[in-house]
Amino acid sequence: MSTVADADVETPSVTMPTFVDLRAWDAVVSRRGDSYELVEGVPTMAPGESFINRGAATLLAGLLNADRGDWVAVTDMDVTLRDGPAPTVRRPDVVVARRRRGESLPPARLLADEVLFVAEVVSPSSVERDLVTKRREYSEAGIPAYLVVDLRAEPGALTLYEQVEADGGYVASPSGSTVTVIVAGRRIDIAVDDLLT
Repeated sequence: MSTVADADVETPSVTMPTFVDLRAWDAVVSRRGDSYELVEGVPTMAPGESFINRGAATLLAGLLNADRGDWVAVTDMDVTLRDGPAPTVRRPDVVVARRRRGESLPPARLLADEVLFVAEVVSPSSVERDLVTKRREYSEAGIPAYLVVDLRAEPGALTLYEQVEADGGYVASPSGSTVTVIVAGRRIDIAVDDLLT
């Protein structure tokens, strides 16, 4: 029986552009099979997620969709946080957005003003990005609520950040094993145990 070693497999040599606008993002980068986010115009590789993290995101989307109104929760959807000459497009683990009613918007990504809620499941490679950078970016983009799911250590913790009227920044609820999320007026209780695979 013959086998092919990894070194024998031809890998296409595709050079990633160092800076792109949203048009190039939609046409080229977002269609790739690997995972990228766009950070101030720079395509940035997003590391793969573990089974535990993907499972938690999938279970969270299911909980949110179980009692949904005029929204839907999805996993791995691009969200434009900032456009212009140095755009930022992130791919949260879970995005809750209003249902779309037309095809005039970019089909492969959502705009921040369509988003009601985002969640990130922290992995060892994304701690600072999830707890600091994305929290700031989501707040600046006007996303009403941001849930951080941290399953790196037992028993796990949930921290909900919600916008306040005064300065637009987030206020954090105390971290714990349960949290109540309010999406378009509906209260949804989430527990760490609900997100374990």
